[in-house]
Parts: sequence; structure tokens; C-alpha cells
Amino acid sequence: MEGLDGMELAAVLRGLGDSTAIVFISSNREMALRGYEVCAARYLAKPVEGPRLREALLYCYRTFCEKKEILLPTGKGQRRIPFSEILYAEAMGRGTRLVLRDGPEDVSLKFSDLSALLPERQFALCHRSYLVNLDYAGYIRSRELELTTGEILPVSKYRLDGLRKRLVDYLSG
Repeated sequence: MEGLDGMELAAVLRGLGDSTAIVFISSNREMALRGYEVCAARYLAKPVEGPRLREALLYCYRTFCEKKEILLPTGKGQRRIPFSEILYAEAMGRGTRLVLRDGPEDVSLKFSDLSALLPERQFALCHRSYLVNLDYAGYIRSRELELTTGEILPVSKYRLDGLRKRLVDYLSG
């Protein structure tokens, strides 16, 4: 790069308050320690291996780009809910009941509409009426899913194999 090297550019960006994810790729391994000074997300040594680049990009996406919460209509008004607080969602008539770590919350969104708003990687249908946060999946048995909280959700026999695969994929990153 002419004018500035990557490390100098990163320092300028940080000085301006920019928190953009930075991944350095270089053959100079001594520069890796300097990457901490500018809060680099990753430092990859040349030649870059595909799996290492993939991991770095996924890390940046999950850390800096992926939404971590949602704003939903409830009986008390719009509520801001972190995805990590949602244990599961259950279809309830024309709305949806969210079961949160601090108790249930009814939202005035159709189950299918809510499902479309939640991150597909983190939430999976275990039954046509239940959408589970895979962070809380404890045990999967033939017709049920036990959450880490002890709650038991039904698992459709048609969704069992797909749910097992989704959980393995989710846990392996």
C-alpha cells in the first residue's frame, strides 16, 4: 500500500473511533503482536489456509455484524429482547409466546413472521409450533428435546434428524 501500511491505517481508523473488524494477512509474523494495539480481530500468516480464513471471517461476522437482539410488539409496547434471552418460541393462536429466561412474553406477531426475524443459525424448528434457541438444547431424544433449564419440548418425528444435524453444526461453529 502506498502512503500508509496496514498497521498505520488501522491506527488511523481506531483514532477516528472506527470499530470495524480488521483481519491482517501478512508474511511478517512479528507484526501480529502490533495487531493487538489496534484491536485486530485476527492475524493470518501467509500463505493463508482456507479454513483459517473462513474461521476469521465467521468470527468477524458473528462478533461485529450479526444482530444480537430484536424489537418486538408486546401488550406493554415495543420490547427490546436479546436473542440470548429467548429459550424458545411457541405458536399461540394468532400470536407467539416467547419463553425468556425471565419468564414468558406474548408478542403480537404470527409465529411464521417471528421465525423469519430470528437468526436461522441459532434457532431451529423442533415441531411445527416450537422454535428453539439451540444455545439451550440439552438432550435430544426420540420425540422430545430437553432444554438446559429442564423444560421439555416436543420434537416432530419428521424434524428429528434435521434437528440433530442443526445442533451438531451449531455447536461445531
